[in-house]
Parts: sequence; C-alpha cells; structure tokens
Amino acid sequence: MKKIDVRGYRFSYVDEGHGNAVVFVHGSALDLRYWNDVVGELSRSFRCIALSRRHHWPVPPNVVPSTYSAIEQTEDVVSFLEALQLGRVHLVGHSYGGYLRARIAAQRPDLLKSLTLVEPGGKIAGMETARSLAEFQQEALELIENGDNRGGVAAYLNSVCGEGEWQKSPVELQQISLANVNSVQLQMQDKSRPPLTEDLLAQIECPTLVMVGTRSPSPFPETAKRCAEIIDDCKLEFIQDSSHLINVDKFDAFIGILKRFFSTRF
Repeated sequence: MKKIDVRGYRFSYVDEGHGNAVVFVHGSALDLRYWNDVVGELSRSFRCIALSRRHHWPVPPNVVPSTYSAIEQTEDVVSFLEALQLGRVHLVGHSYGGYLRARIAAQRPDLLKSLTLVEPGGKIAGMETARSLAEFQQEALELIENGDNRGGVAAYLNSVCGEGEWQKSPVELQQISLANVNSVQLQMQDKSRPPLTEDLLAQIECPTLVMVGTRSPSPFPETAKRCAEIIDDCKLEFIQDSSHLINVDKFDAFIGILKRFFSTRF
C-alpha cells in the first residue's frame, strides 16, 4: 500500500500493473480493499489504482474527525489524479464513489478516457423514486451513535443492498465495513451534499458505462436508467441476480463487462 499527501491529507492507495490507468473509487462504508479482487484480475492488462477516500480506512494518525463533504471529496480525487500525473484515465466509481465520479467527469473532462458508474449513489434532482433511504439511514445513524456499530453498519448497508444482504456478505466485506463505521456516521451527518442534476450529467462527454443489479433496491435502478438516458455516449448494463455490491455478487460478470467496454471503445 502506498501513501501520498494531497490537500493536507495522507491518502492510502494501491497501484498495480502496467498499461492504461484504471482508477477505482469505492462507495460508502468501504475502502480501497473493496477492489482487491478486481485489481488483482485487471492488473494483468491495465495499471490499476484504488484509493481510500478521506475519512475511510486507514485514517492517518492524529487526524481529528471533521465534516464529510461531497465537494471536498470530489476535489480530493481530482488532486489525487493530478498528483500522480496519470493523464487521461478510465475512472470507475461505485455508489457514492459513482456520484463523485459523475461530478468529476462533468467538471474535468480533460482527466478522463472513460467513465464507469456502478450503481451511482443518490437520486437525480427532481426525479421520482419508489423509495427513500432517509428513514433507514436515520435508524443506522442512531444505532451507531448509541454504540451499536455492527447493528448500525448492517442497517446502513441493508438499506442500499436489500434486507439481510449485509449478513449474507463475505466476512471480509463485513470487516471492511466495520472498519469504516466512523465514515458512515460522518457521511450521514452531511446535509450539504448537492444532488446530481440533469444539466450536470448532460455535460459528460466521455464514453460512459452504467451498471445496475437486477436485485438492487430503489433508488439505484431509477438513477442508473436516468443517467443512461441523459449522458450522450452511454451504455447501460443490467447485472442479473445482483444487488448493490455488483463486483461482490457477480464478480465474473462485472469483470467481463469492464473488459469488453475497455477493449471495444479504446
């Protein structure tokens, strides 16, 4: 694991393989280890980089917990890409990471060869969804604040994956999510996160791939479908029998789709 100081924070990341750079950004309650198997497979053909976002494992020593800001996290990734001098990259983001990557693609097209949004988080401003996550995530926040970290993390991830999905997930993934309980608490306290907008998504110019699981709960299917309708050069892929954590649920399908996207478009 490597370290780099960017914008006053020491970020941890992995950097494996050679060739065109693919940069992976994880979602909520996760960290760079979420991509371990993906990096292990794709680094045979690409230079694969995965970073842990601010406030996620391993938090640098002596860092005082502070506010969780989507704007700050977006700027973090931009500065990280610039610091590594990667040129244009294939940028892959999952959930909250997909939300951030969409903002980067719209604002800094000079940094991207392509964009992959894996179940992009949240909803698009003005869009109707079948379900709101607010009630479920408030329950998760209260559990964590009352000292029940395991219950809080389970409630949070079940809210985005489906009831009982966290309990069925691999032990390694449960351990990763528990190691990021503080980031969950900080994120859910953030009331300033700007939603994705149709105008912002319409600014994305690079080839884009959107993935969504057929078992994924609302609002992720609605958001994924609308992203694919708005972004000009966009392919939408449905992953059969997968919930929100697609590369965990259906690893082979996830890898195969990514490889085909990269090989046919570049």
